[in-house]
Amino acid sequence: MKYKSLLATLITMSTIVFAQDDGKVLFILSGQSNMQGMNERQTFIPCVQKEYGKKNVLIVKEAIGGRPIRMWVHDWEAAPGWKVDPNIPNTKPPKPEENGVMYDSMMEKIATATKGDKPKAIAFCWMQGERDARERHSAVYEKSLRKLFQQLEHDFPDTPIVFVIGNLSDFGANNKEPLYPEWEEVRTALKNVANSMPNCTIFSTDDLNTGDSPPHWKTKKVSQRVDDLHMSAEGYRILGTRFAEESIKLLSAMVPANDGTAPEVTDLNAADISYAAEQHLPDLKHAFINAAPKDRRDGIAVGTLSASQEKAVRTFAREIFNGVHGEIDSLLISKDGKLVFESYYRRGRANYPHYQMSITKSYTAMAIGRAIQLGHLSMADLDKPVVDFLKELDRSKLAKGAETITLAEAMNMRSGIRVDKAKARELMKQPEQLRGQKQIQAYLELTTPIPAPPREFKYQGSDPSMTMQVLETVVPGSAENFIKTELLGKMGITSYVWQEDVSGLPKSAAGSSMRSRDMLKWGQLAMNQGTWNGKQLIPAEFVTLATSPLRKSSFSNYGFFWWSEDVEVDEKSYGVNSGRGAGGQFILMIPEEDLIIVITAHNKGMGKMRTTAPKQIIPVFQR
Repeated sequence: MKYKSLLATLITMSTIVFAQDDGKVLFILSGQSNMQGMNERQTFIPCVQKEYGKKNVLIVKEAIGGRPIRMWVHDWEAAPGWKVDPNIPNTKPPKPEENGVMYDSMMEKIATATKGDKPKAIAFCWMQGERDARERHSAVYEKSLRKLFQQLEHDFPDTPIVFVIGNLSDFGANNKEPLYPEWEEVRTALKNVANSMPNCTIFSTDDLNTGDSPPHWKTKKVSQRVDDLHMSAEGYRILGTRFAEESIKLLSAMVPANDGTAPEVTDLNAADISYAAEQHLPDLKHAFINAAPKDRRDGIAVGTLSASQEKAVRTFAREIFNGVHGEIDSLLISKDGKLVFESYYRRGRANYPHYQMSITKSYTAMAIGRAIQLGHLSMADLDKPVVDFLKELDRSKLAKGAETITLAEAMNMRSGIRVDKAKARELMKQPEQLRGQKQIQAYLELTTPIPAPPREFKYQGSDPSMTMQVLETVVPGSAENFIKTELLGKMGITSYVWQEDVSGLPKSAAGSSMRSRDMLKWGQLAMNQGTWNGKQLIPAEFVTLATSPLRKSSFSNYGFFWWSEDVEVDEKSYGVNSGRGAGGQFILMIPEEDLIIVITAHNKGMGKMRTTAPKQIIPVFQR
C-alpha cells in the first residue's frame, strides 16, 4: 500500500492553534551522501531543540548516497529523448519501479516517529542533486523537485510546511567536472524552485567542501579535501547549523517558539513610547502569527479561521515575514466583528503603541463626531465658519475670504489655505507666537486670499489643526481630556500617546501612537456606524459623511479625514474605506465583507499594502 493512503487515515482536518503543547515540529532531513554524511546530533538537533524545546522536536532522516531524485518522486519521467551517456560510468537506465521508493521509506519513518499524530509544522531539509547532474537529468530536475514538494504538501494538507535547500557546492560548477556534466544546471534548478516559493529558501555550500575530511569509517584516516564532492568535517558541522537556522527562520513565520503569547515590550511605561524610541526597537527574531487570537478582555471579540482560510493567510504572512511587502510590523484581520488573525513582525509588539502619522487625522474627525453625539456641536455646525468658533481671532487681520472656511471644508482638506513655505519656516522659529488660537491666526493671516468654493483639495496640516481648535472651544474642559475620557476611554484604549502640538493642543495632522488592537477598535467603530458595544458614541449620519467620497479623484476619494476607494478583486469591485498614515499605517475597512485589515509598518514611503492587502485577503473571505 502506498503510504499516502495510509497517511490519510492518520490525519484529520482541523484548525491549527500554535502553542507548545499542541503538536511537535517535524524536521525531515533527506537527500544523498552529503545529507547522509551530516551528523545531525552535532549541530542540527541541539540548535532546533534549543529553539523549540527537546520534547517539541521530531527528527526523521532518510538520506543515502548516490540516489537520484526519481527515488523520491512517484511519477518521475525522464526528458524526451534522454539516453544513457556511455562516457559516464555507472550510469544506468531508470527503473520505473524505483520511482518514489525513498519517499515511501521516509513516510514510513514519519509514521513511526509521529505515532499517527499530526505535527504542528514541518521543515523539509533537502541536500540532493549530485546524481541527477551526473546522469544528465537536469532538464527535468526543477519539475521533479516541485513534484516532490507537492507530494509532501498533499500528504500533510493542513500542516504548514517549509522547504530548506542546501545547494550543490562549487565542486562541479561551470561543468569543469567531467563526471558531472550538468552540475551547474541542477544548481540553477534548485535556485529556481527556492526563489519561486515563499515557504522555501536556499543557502550556499561553496565554502564547506575544503578542509580535513571526517575520519574514515573503517581506517579512521583523515584526508584533505579541496573543492571536493563531499564536505569537510567542519563543513558538515556548519551544514547542520545552516539547515537548522534557515528552518527556524522560515518556521518562525508560522510557529511561535513560546506559549502563544504575542511579543511585548517588558516593563513598558509612558516615557518609553515615542516615535524616536520606536525606531530603536530591535527586530523580532521570530514572527508571531496566530490564527486563533487570545481573548485579552479588551473589548475585542475573537474567532478562528477555517483550515483553508488559515493556509491562505499564512502564505501571505510568510511573504510579509520574508520582506516581500515591505517593512511590515503587524497585520491583524477582523471578520464579522471578530479578530481572527493577529501577527507581529520586526518592530511590532502587542503592547507597544505604534506611531500612526496621518491616521491621527481620522481619529480627530471621530472626536468631532463624539462632540456632536454629546450635543457640544450639531450636524448643522459642520457648515459653520471656523472663525465663528474661535473667538480669540483678530478678524481684522485675516486674509480675504478666510472667514468663509467651514468646519466641513477643513475636514475635507478644502480650506483653500496656501501659506508660503519660507514664511511658515520663519514662524516656526517663534513657537510662542503659535500658542493657542494664535496658530490659526497665523494660518489665516499668512495665507493667500481664499477663493470662493468649491476649492481645490490640498493635503496639509492647517486643516486638521483648525479642526482640533474647534474641538477645544466647544467641549467642556480640554480637547485632550475630552478625547481621553469620552472617546478613547469609552473604547477601553488606555495605552497610547497623543503628542502636543505647538499650539498646546493635541496634534491632529499626525502625532498619535496606538496599539494594533486599538487601531482595530477605531476601525470597528467606523464600520459599525459609530456604535461601540451597543452604545452610539458617534452619530451614524456623521460616520457616513466622514467615510463618504465627498471629494472624488482617480487616485482616492476623501471624506472627513477618512479615505475611500474601489478595489478590483477577481473582476469584482469592492469599496474600501481607510485611515492611512505615512510609513504604511492602515485601517482598511471592506463593509461588504464585514472585513477590517490593520497594518503597521516602518516603510520609507507608504508602501504597497494599501492595495496589496485587500487583493490578497478579500478572496480568502469572499461570501
